[in-house]
Amino acid sequence: MLIRQPVVAGQFYPNSAKKLSSTIQKFLNKVNIKNTSLGAVTRRGKPPKILIVPHAGYDYSGQVAAHAFRQIENYNFKHIVLLGVSHSAFFRGIAIDDSDFWQTPLGKIKISKNFIAKLTDKNIFVDKQAHQQEHSLEVQLPFLQEVLKNFQIIPILIGQASQKDLKLLAQKISDNLNNNTLLIISSDLSHYPKQKTAQIVDKKTTDAILTLKHKRFVNTLSQLKQTYPNVDTFACASQPIEVALLVAKNLKINKSKLLHLTNSGKITGDGNRVVGYASIAFYKSSSQSSVGATLAGPRNDAAIPSEHKSHELSSQEQKFLLNYSRQVLETYTKTGKTPKERLNSKNLLRSKKRGIFITLKKHGQLRGCIGSFVANRTLLPTIAKTTIASAFHDPRFPPLTKQELKDIKIEISILSPLKKINSIKQIKMGKHGVYLKYVNCTGTFLPQVATETGWTKKEFLSQLCSQKMGLRSDCYLDPKTEIFIYTVQLFSE
Repeated sequence: MLIRQPVVAGQFYPNSAKKLSSTIQKFLNKVNIKNTSLGAVTRRGKPPKILIVPHAGYDYSGQVAAHAFRQIENYNFKHIVLLGVSHSAFFRGIAIDDSDFWQTPLGKIKISKNFIAKLTDKNIFVDKQAHQQEHSLEVQLPFLQEVLKNFQIIPILIGQASQKDLKLLAQKISDNLNNNTLLIISSDLSHYPKQKTAQIVDKKTTDAILTLKHKRFVNTLSQLKQTYPNVDTFACASQPIEVALLVAKNLKINKSKLLHLTNSGKITGDGNRVVGYASIAFYKSSSQSSVGATLAGPRNDAAIPSEHKSHELSSQEQKFLLNYSRQVLETYTKTGKTPKERLNSKNLLRSKKRGIFITLKKHGQLRGCIGSFVANRTLLPTIAKTTIASAFHDPRFPPLTKQELKDIKIEISILSPLKKINSIKQIKMGKHGVYLKYVNCTGTFLPQVATETGWTKKEFLSQLCSQKMGLRSDCYLDPKTEIFIYTVQLFSE
């Protein structure tokens, strides 16, 4: 019996089974599945088909990884395909470990030799040695042991591989990725830029991944290398991510979600040389696709209303909504519960449905901003959901703490319906928010962004294309890009 022993237990994660289990459970418990849009979907229906998860030491990326593994907790996966790159061994092709088991402090995990037999080919071969000192797949196993039962693994490392090799591997995985099989890509993001640079490049990289477009991802990395030549890498497992995107295309996987995004500087406090981390999920829906889904955009064109029948909120209604948002923020931060609505049934807020953005600021600086153009619910439940999302689920920031409450200022933006325009000349800076849609990639800036930054219209649109959508800065000029405007009723504490 061949058992691969752990090589980074006690370094990347605790060597004690009890401490390891406790550490992982603490990470998982901080992820509230009910308040992540993907979590709500997967708990009602199908789980993700593909996860992208970081592989640093648990002190650095464990919490980020937990956002991904929480999505698959207690699902009936029988096979887990683990795909990464070798950080220690040099070889050409793609290496699979066919040992009998992999060991962790939490026990042994069986390797599926039957599954491996379906994958092997000329450049996809068995090579146990390539896996002996590799950490990137090993660190995923304890999380899997905590959230799943009775599963087998297929550990795969990519060495020096051609595009032909990647496409072949993607096809073989696609042919065997049934409802009981999950593909996990193990990858960190940018390596060793300053934190400010990491935030820019990691956003562009993840935005490209979220489009589910293989070519978009490859082109984005190429552009980043030209723009930031001193960054070591923008995704250390870029080829496994390519495989994931090719699999997504083969299987018509049509939804993607950024679960969490951060970097080591936010954890250590040292922003000089950081590593980026993200958790991303791909999943398949039988309904209209929602690529790069967030709380900040319509799911399809049909969701964009053509008429606006609501009137602006009165000062009394504005004050009430701010007070209610504050009550939700403080109650949820302290207790994890949402306060009950206390409102006279005759009040117009009962029936109004409007798109909303909630912006949280701390000492004048952005601390969270989430919103939705689609008015699926009336104002009060939307205010509650969006306030919580802005405080706890904006992937750019860590969850809000009790200690920060006194420093937080709440800003509410009530949106008009989107109006499609034919020329950017129709955009009035400071009055109109802009929503761009290029194929399946979307992004928006609220009207106040122009006021706060002082950007010209060209700068405003260029930043929207590059910063929010991860595209060329002139994407708004592309005939394929649809441009929408909207107005905002803005009020704050």
